[in-house]
Amino acid sequence: MKSNIASLLAAALTLIVLPAFAAKELKSGEFTMVKNQVEHSSGSSKSMAKTKDQLEEKSVVDTGAASLTELGFDDSSVLRLGSNTQFSFQSKERIIKLDKGSMLMNVPPGNGGITVDGGGVTGAVSGTTVMASRDDEGNFSFMILEGEGTGKVMGKDGVAVDLIPGQMAIVRQDGKPTKVVEVNIDAMRDYSPLYTDFSARLPGTD
Repeated sequence: MKSNIASLLAAALTLIVLPAFAAKELKSGEFTMVKNQVEHSSGSSKSMAKTKDQLEEKSVVDTGAASLTELGFDDSSVLRLGSNTQFSFQSKERIIKLDKGSMLMNVPPGNGGITVDGGGVTGAVSGTTVMASRDDEGNFSFMILEGEGTGKVMGKDGVAVDLIPGQMAIVRQDGKPTKVVEVNIDAMRDYSPLYTDFSARLPGTD
């Protein structure tokens, strides 16, 4: 029941935020960079990820300690996952499910944007670069690093807040009101492992 409610909230938030054009599906992803221990599983089958491995919808990716990975999707979106992260995705709905850990994603304009689901808390935005995290206690953060569009973050209480590039929403598990703060984007690009530990530049970085 909770999963169904979260999906409905994510779909509703996407309709609120994104412009009225046909969204492209994410379809499948390809591992373009793998560092240390990264696993992907589908059902009971689990494998260590390697560069050029394909990732299908609803498959689960787990990164270990001091581990990182990057995925490129068929719509030209690029997703990076930090250490101790677990994620999966729904292609048609363009939902990234972040069960724990951290992620950085660039979504080209015109593709239909993206919604990040952090355990029933959702952040949605059109074409842009976003970073999100979910800690061990379930606290969720969602920030917009670049782009011209605005985003929305919706808590489990159904209350949505607006975001613009350079802002981060923090949704606490204890039910306190969502907090919106300014972020230092230059510092994020200079010091976050999701930028610094990858040799290739993320689209949208400039």
